[in-house]
Amino acid sequence: LLGGLPLRRFARGDAPACLAWAATYGLIGILGGSLFSEPWKGVAAAVALTVLISSGPAVWRRFGDGRGTGREG
Repeated sequence: LLGGLPLRRFARGDAPACLAWAATYGLIGILGGSLFSEPWKGVAAAVALTVLISSGPAVWRRFGDGRGTGREG
């Protein structure tokens, strides 16, 4: 909203992001008992996974565009 987006457009992008964040934490919480010996390890894994997934599109735009398309430039 600070970027000047209309509320409806912001909500359309924010709602899936909130659901993805909640699902990530929920999944780590459900699996956490069997995967991690300490609760903080589950939280660290959730944060790392979220950062990895959220940085994917930026990395794709940075390095994916123009590679292998036959364009010279």
